[in-house]
Order: sequence, then C-alpha cells, then structure tokens
Amino acid sequence: MFHYRRPAPRPEPYRPGHQDLRGIHFLDEGPKAQPSPQPPPPQAQPGPAPAAAAVAAKKKREFPVGLLAFAAVLGGGLMMRQAGIGPVGQTRVEEELTKAFVVEGAPRLIAETFNGSIEVTRGESDKVECVVVRSANGRDQKEAEAALSRVNVSMSKVGDTVRVVARRPEGLNWGHFGATVRVRVPEGSKLKLTTTNGKIRAEGIDGPVDARASNGTVNVKGAQGALSLVSSNGAIQCDANDAMLKAETTNGPVEFRGSLAEGTHSIKSSNGRVRLKLPAQLAFQIDAKTSNGKISTEFDVKKESGSRSKHLVGAVGDDPKVKIAVSTSNASISLVEDDE
Repeated sequence: MFHYRRPAPRPEPYRPGHQDLRGIHFLDEGPKAQPSPQPPPPQAQPGPAPAAAAVAAKKKREFPVGLLAFAAVLGGGLMMRQAGIGPVGQTRVEEELTKAFVVEGAPRLIAETFNGSIEVTRGESDKVECVVVRSANGRDQKEAEAALSRVNVSMSKVGDTVRVVARRPEGLNWGHFGATVRVRVPEGSKLKLTTTNGKIRAEGIDGPVDARASNGTVNVKGAQGALSLVSSNGAIQCDANDAMLKAETTNGPVEFRGSLAEGTHSIKSSNGRVRLKLPAQLAFQIDAKTSNGKISTEFDVKKESGSRSKHLVGAVGDDPKVKIAVSTSNASISLVEDDE
C-alpha cells in the first residue's frame, strides 16, 4: 500500500508584516484542542409570569376607566333627576279601568293618551265600550301604587260625543308612566285619536278618522270619508273606500289601498316610500315628485310638459275629478292598479 508522508515545513526567515504560519496545524495532526471553560450564565431573577404581569398591567389601566364610568353614570343620573326624568324603578303596577256608554246612531269618539297605544274596533250598534290600562313604575310597591293613582284617566259622554283621556301626572320628577286605550264603537263612528309615544290602530269602523301619533305607526283599515293621518317617526297604512285622504309622516313609508273621493288628496313622506294601489278604472290627475328616488306607474299617464324623471305630472282617464299630490325624499313612489 502506498503511504504519503507530509514533508516537514521549512523554516522561513522572519519578514515584517508577514503572518507566521508556524503555529498552524492540520486537522489530522496531534490531539484536538479543547475549548476553554466558560463561566456559567447568570441566573435570571424570579419575577411574575408573563400572563400575570399582563393581567396586572391591564388592571392598572382599567381602574381609571372604571372610575370614570362610575362618575359618568352618577353625573348622568343627577342630570336626569334635575331634568325630571329620574330612574324608572324596579316595581311596575297596572290597573284596568272600564266604562260603557249607551249611544244612538254613529257617535263621535275622542281618545287621547301618552306612552301607550290606541286601538278602536267595531262593537255593538248602541254602545261605546272603553277600557284604559294605566301603568306606573316605582322604587317599591308602595311608591308605584302612589304614582299609579296620579295617572289621571277620565271617561265621559256629552251629547253624542264620548271622550276618553289619560294624562301624565304633574309634579313627579321620577318614574315611568303610561296608559293604553281600547274602545269598541258602532259602525260609522267618527274618530279623533291622539297619542304621544305610541301607535294607533282603527279597524272596521267605516267612518272618518283623524289620527295623530308620535313614535308609532298609524294603521287604519275599513274606513270611509275624511281621513287625516299623521305620524312622526312611524309608518302610515290605510285601507279605505271613497276616502278624502291626507297622510303625512316624517320618517316612514305611506301605503294606501282603496278608492278616493272627488277632490284633492295629499300624501307626504320624508325618508319613506309611497305606494298607492288604486282602482284600475279610476280617473285622476297626478303630481308626484321625489328628491332622491324613482317614480313608477302601472297607469297610462298622459304626461304634461313639466314631467321629468323625478317629477311626474299628468292625467289618467278622461275628465278626472280626483287630484293626487304625492311627495317624498330619499325613496320611491309607485302607482299600482287594483283589479279587484
């Protein structure tokens, strides 16, 4: 076998700036150099775990926020107290009051309430039946009952007029109060209904209706004659025959289905669509406009020169005696034929 022996290095004369290679060894020469011992790393000081430290930091951050929230609630409660709103309370009590009146023919009903709805339906031909449910909240049973007794409810009849009125207590700076009204009347009765912060529903009366609601819908079905329907922040829905219609809402849609009497009809909505479903054979004049929507019709409208995409002016049929003025903003207007 052939053996190769590395020749010994020759000594070289020392030259300035020249690297001395005499201390260099090949890997296969002699014992391997052992690394010099290193001192052990310093021990870490004990401290809170990362999760515990994060929780502690979070608590430190949240404490001022909770304190501020408590101060805000306390300050808000004091402001509400001074403004006469006050805490609602934990105890609620109700009381139902009823009364009936004998009438002749078609009487007139006047109903007024607050923080509650009004519902009128058809009843017996010679009677008006009234139900008022008043309610109140208090900090305990005794206080709630005392507040309830101060919700003023009156039911009376003078001539052919029945009046049902519920009023909020005066002089109380706390609590929550309200009253709902339900009345059954003969067919053809004349209705005047008003509620603040509630809805109105009248069904099957076949008579004129004057209804005004705030923060609630107005729903009239089976009416006839003069209709004045007004709502703030609520929809208006009406089904009537031979109606003289005035409908207006500030924040909701208006829907009408039925026939219209001769004369001028007004339908207004802000931020709500208007949909009129009218008899297919009805002859009428139309003036409909929207500020930010579209107008569609199933009727053959003879457009006048003032018509454009968002303003429809024209007539349907020959010699129309019915005039309809419709306006809305941010919504559409549609005229639909009713073949029934």
